Amino acid sequence: MRRFFLLICLVIAGAVSDSKRVKVKCGENITLHVETLGNVRRVSLQNCENRTGDPIIRYCSPEEEKSGCTAKESERFSIRCDTGSLSVTFVDARVSDEGCYAVSYIDVANIFKKKLFNVTVHGSLETAEDKGKETPWTISLQLLNIIVCVSAVIFISSLFLLIIYCNCKKKQQNRAPAETIPLSSATSGASKPATDESFEVMDETKCSVANINQRSKKDLNHGA
Repeated sequence: MRRFFLLICLVIAGAVSDSKRVKVKCGENITLHVETLGNVRRVSLQNCENRTGDPIIRYCSPEEEKSGCTAKESERFSIRCDTGSLSVTFVDARVSDEGCYAVSYIDVANIFKKKLFNVTVHGSLETAEDKGKETPWTISLQLLNIIVCVSAVIFISSLFLLIIYCNCKKKQQNRAPAETIPLSSATSGASKPATDESFEVMDETKCSVANINQRSKKDLNHGA
């Protein structure tokens, strides 16, 4: 009996030691790679703890579909088959995805093979969801900060230009009376000669009138 339990422990230990460890972070994709000899006919992914035998996802080649194999698809899991290798990918890893997974396949020689993987996901499911929820808000806040900064720069520049314009306008208004002073002085200076000339004309007129009066007196005296 003891040998039987020892044999079971050795089998379990061998299975665990043969499994490949895969470590990822929450939100990342998990990819399980398996090397094969040539193409494969059937691939399935199953949780090691699943006792029902129902696979998570199954791939069937056209030949296997003719033999009655039914493919099974999943939104978060996908299978890719290449010549000499195959891969199973988990999208958006979660803490609940942690555990042992068995990738079983049937090769071209119709030989059934299995590869075990021990998946470890760092972080928590809430952290991954919160990260996904915060990303759009983070982008929105960054855009809002950029818009606010640009608006502030435009407002400050406009205010600065307005102040400069007002100062220039005031300087022009202050210079205007100083420039009119020479004009008025020039006008007053030009009017003075005109006034002097008018006086000279009046003097000449008076002199001519006086001469005429004297001549008329002389003519009267001679006539007498």
